[in-house]
Amino acid sequence: MKNKILAIVLASSIAGTASAQMAFQSGVIDFSYADDQFAPGVVSLGFGGRADYDIGSFGVQLDGSANVLTDFTNSFSVYSVGIHVNKTLNNGTKLGGFAGVDTISLFGLTDNIYNIGAEAMMSFGAADVEVAIVGLFADNLGDANWRAKIDVYYGISRAFEVSLGVNYWLDGGPGAALFTIGADYQLPNMPISIGAKYYFVDGFDRLEFVASYEFGNPDNQRLFQKRVLPFFFGA
Repeated sequence: MKNKILAIVLASSIAGTASAQMAFQSGVIDFSYADDQFAPGVVSLGFGGRADYDIGSFGVQLDGSANVLTDFTNSFSVYSVGIHVNKTLNNGTKLGGFAGVDTISLFGLTDNIYNIGAEAMMSFGAADVEVAIVGLFADNLGDANWRAKIDVYYGISRAFEVSLGVNYWLDGGPGAALFTIGADYQLPNMPISIGAKYYFVDGFDRLEFVASYEFGNPDNQRLFQKRVLPFFFGA
C-alpha cells in the first residue's frame, strides 16, 4: 500500500505541472519480435512508444507498450504505461523518478503489476550510462521486489551503437542476475534503426529484434528505457 501511495503522489505531482508550458522534444516508436528458450515454440510480439517533453524546468517522458506472448494457439498479453519526471543538471546528467503499471491478461484473468523508482542518465563522451532502482509489486503480493539495473551504451560511430546491461534482483537467489548485450544500427539518411538484444538469465536466453522510428529531435538526449517486466517484455 505504501508503494501505491508513492506512485499516486508522483503521478499527482506530474499532473500539477501541466499548467506550465509544454514543449515536445523527441519520440520513438518500436516494433519487436523475440524468441524465448524458456518457452520453446512461443514468441513475443511487441509495439510501443516513448515521447519526451519539457514542462517548465522539468523533463517528462511518457511510455506505452503492448506485448503478446503466443504459440499462435494460446496467448497472453501485457499492456504497460509509465511516466518519468527528471531534472537535467548543469553537466547534462538527468536525475529523476518514474512510476508505471503493467496489466497482464491471461486465461480471462487480469492482474496489475506496479513499478516505481529512481533513475539517472549520464554521458561520458561516446558512452551513455543509465542506472535505475526499480520496485515491482502486484495487487496480490505484499512487499515490493526491488532490482538494480545499469545499462552502458557506446557509440562506435554515429550510426552504430553497442550496449551492455545488468539487472540484479536485490533479494538474490537463483536467476537474480539478468544480463543483456545489444547492437543498434541507424539506416543512412533515415530516422529508422534496427537492432538486436540478447538476454541471459539462469541458463535461459532470449533473442529480440527491434525496428524503431524516431521523430522530433532524437539527437537532443537519449530517452530512458521503458520500466516494464524484465526478460519476457524487455529489461
